[in-house]
Amino acid sequence: MTRQALGKVLISVAIILSAVVSTVVDLMHGDIAHVHNPAWHPHAIFHDIVMFLLLDFMAAVCLWLLWRKSSEPEVAVTVAMLLLIGFWSPFYYVTTLFPAASLSASPDDVGKGAILVSWAPFPLYINVLVGTALLAIAVLGCLLYRNGQRRSK
Repeated sequence: MTRQALGKVLISVAIILSAVVSTVVDLMHGDIAHVHNPAWHPHAIFHDIVMFLLLDFMAAVCLWLLWRKSSEPEVAVTVAMLLLIGFWSPFYYVTTLFPAASLSASPDDVGKGAILVSWAPFPLYINVLVGTALLAIAVLGCLLYRNGQRRSK
């Protein structure tokens, strides 16, 4: 497998996992999820569903761009990376911009069903850790792709 192909595979894995994991977690039952969380307002649930359906659609478009024949394949890599950065990067700063927001779907961040690792100097939410891992996979894929592209010229 060429570096370019391996890079596209890694970017594809990050895209697919971002869409699938977000959709599955949002559709889970209980207070750690979103759509079926009894503490969530119906309009917040609406926005969550719109968000994950948009992510699923955009993931499909990015996969199509990555794997179709094109005279500008680097555009697809760039668009896929922008989608992933656009989706995951707000997990790092949205609670600073909007202090009323929370990274936990649980009404109590340290209560039952909270999704966090508390052994760090600050809470590390699993959703942030997953997003960081998927971004790292995609960045590695992008670097491999670009390195393979340079070598093939």
